[in-house]
Amino acid sequence: MMLLARIPLSAVTVNAITPVTMPTHHNQSLTMKSVRRNRIRRHRLLMSSLAAISTVFSMQTFTGEAFSTASLVTRTTSQAPTSLAYLQSTRTFSSTLDCEYELSTSSDASPIPPITPNTPTAPAIQSRTISTNYIINSSILLIAIITILYQVLSVDLGITRGWSPEEIAARIPLDNWRSYTNVLNMAPLQTKAVTSATVYTIGDIIAQNKEGRDMGELDRGRILRSLLAGLIGHGPMSHVWYHVSEDFFDGVLGGVHWWDFIPKVIVDQTVFGPIWNNSYIILLGIMQLQRPSQIWSDMKRTTIPLIVSGLKLWPFVHCITYGVIPLENRLLWVDAVEIVWVTILASQAAGEEKKSPQENMNGEMVPQEETIKR
Repeated sequence: MMLLARIPLSAVTVNAITPVTMPTHHNQSLTMKSVRRNRIRRHRLLMSSLAAISTVFSMQTFTGEAFSTASLVTRTTSQAPTSLAYLQSTRTFSSTLDCEYELSTSSDASPIPPITPNTPTAPAIQSRTISTNYIINSSILLIAIITILYQVLSVDLGITRGWSPEEIAARIPLDNWRSYTNVLNMAPLQTKAVTSATVYTIGDIIAQNKEGRDMGELDRGRILRSLLAGLIGHGPMSHVWYHVSEDFFDGVLGGVHWWDFIPKVIVDQTVFGPIWNNSYIILLGIMQLQRPSQIWSDMKRTTIPLIVSGLKLWPFVHCITYGVIPLENRLLWVDAVEIVWVTILASQAAGEEKKSPQENMNGEMVPQEETIKR
């Protein structure tokens, strides 16, 4: 009967383990040749015993003792690691035993530090997780790109017989625009919702990339929340707002004037901007299961700063929005500008150690939820 000490696997040295004393009739016939032949088997048994003890007494503290007749001395009191994945990673130790490993019976073995969750095995586990996420994220992105390319390139499928490659290339952009316009006219609300969802998804991927994340580190949950914010928030709300704004000012102004866009831009910045900002915060708060008090605190903290920062560029952009762009295409125009602005904001924020609340140039929250301190 012997007590097994919790020995950190990464700290085992050539003097760390001595052979367990066997009964007398075995000791008399035991040779160094048999010791070396059974070395790996004994170490694997030791690793299994350590894993079993750590699992049973997880979250408890215990003190290691010396082996019964060996002179190995250990002093270790530590808390058992709570991760089963960490315990399972110890199996790699037995596969790396060197054939030149020498057993020692020295009585002055130095104390071995305790096992902690901060051992070098953690980066290896994290690396495997990132590799898995890299495959998943790359697969999703590849499927999305292939689907989009197929839809774009097959717009004239079935009617290109006899066309030259130059004619096909020239017709693809125009026919895709006509196809989008037809869908927009048949289902304007749904089309604009999908348009904003697409833009917010692209914007968040760009933002995460600019923050220094590679493909394996992309937060799919954050991307999904941005997609939903565009789908059920920005797209439908913008559709309603542009129509209400147009009808209101047509009735108030009583006709068409060259300066009609000026009051529309002012009202957009002072009314719709704050409404959407707070709606975005509420949507993200609900999706992240935040407390109502936290959501309300974010709304109070960001409303005025976002109105002020929205004056940087969006008034000039909206001169085109309300003065040139047709009513049904305004959301597409605004979303296109937002992608550029999100990229600029993300690039500026990438080098900041502590990020402040980010917004788009309309004073609207950009799809970068992690840049908003909650």
